[in-house]
This record gives sequence, structure tokens and C-alpha cells, in this order.
Amino acid sequence: MSTIELLRAKLLQISKDFQYILNENKQLRKELEDLKDKNDLFTRNSEDLILTINNRLKRDEQSE
Repeated sequence: MSTIELLRAKLLQISKDFQYILNENKQLRKELEDLKDKNDLFTRNSEDLILTINNRLKRDEQSE
């Protein structure tokens, strides 16, 4: 196998690996969005999380 053929084979493999990673990334982003849609506490952005914690603390203070 010549050097050019080896490089082509490696490039083809890298392209396949990259495409796999892109597809995996899309799938993970979709799963993350689905979790955000479920209002999951761990997937909220930091501002939402802080607001939620503050609201719960206020609610707990009022109930005491």
C-alpha cells in the first residue's frame, strides 16, 4: 500500500469518526433539551437554578 493510499484510508477513517461524533453530539443535545423541557432541576441554567432555590427557601421560611 502506498503512502497516498494509507493517508486516504486514515482520512476516510477520521471522517467516519468525526461524523459519528457529530451525530452523537446531536443526540446528546436533543436529550439535554428534552430534560430541560421536563423542567429538570439539574439541567437548568444557573440563573433559573438560583431563582428556584431562592423561591423554595422563601416558601420554606413562610411555612415555618
